[in-house]
Amino acid sequence: MIMQCLLCGSKGLRSFHEMGDKGRFKLYRCQSCALVILDPENGIDQTQYAREFIDPKDDSHRVNREQTPSYRFLKRFLAPGQRILEIGCGNGRLLYLAQRDGMQVEGIELSPLLMQSVQKLLGITVSNVDFMQFDTRDKQHFDAVIMRHVLEHLPDPVKAMRAVFALLRPGGIALIEVPNIDSWELG
Repeated sequence: MIMQCLLCGSKGLRSFHEMGDKGRFKLYRCQSCALVILDPENGIDQTQYAREFIDPKDDSHRVNREQTPSYRFLKRFLAPGQRILEIGCGNGRLLYLAQRDGMQVEGIELSPLLMQSVQKLLGITVSNVDFMQFDTRDKQHFDAVIMRHVLEHLPDPVKAMRAVFALLRPGGIALIEVPNIDSWELG
């Protein structure tokens, strides 16, 4: 069990939610700053989220329709030729849209199925590594780093945000999306 908040250091953590097989994954919420933290005690297998590959070019598929507004938002801040890295790129939909608009794109994906499918179909470089150990081979940083629905699965979100910041060039932007855990839909 996690003993203190990774953000503010408070010892006031309370059990918040359990999920997975027999409550295997436990989430704790800090009573001081409200950060929700995944307890890494039972391991973290992110590859479990990929069971099928959905064609990123299929504009009508629900999975792609949910990603398109995120890209439209991000696009307002970028120009052709800029470098984008997506952490947890899934089926590559956002990278596909950005590449189509003339941006240089790269992904990180833990699922071998998704990584290979994106590379084969789209010709996009996708690394099958933990982004916390990701090294920009050419030491150039990215104009934008995308992390959609990844942060909430990581055991140390503060460390993860520092890693994202280290990947950005000065003045670069990060698009981070997380679920609203206080929404009435999740209650």
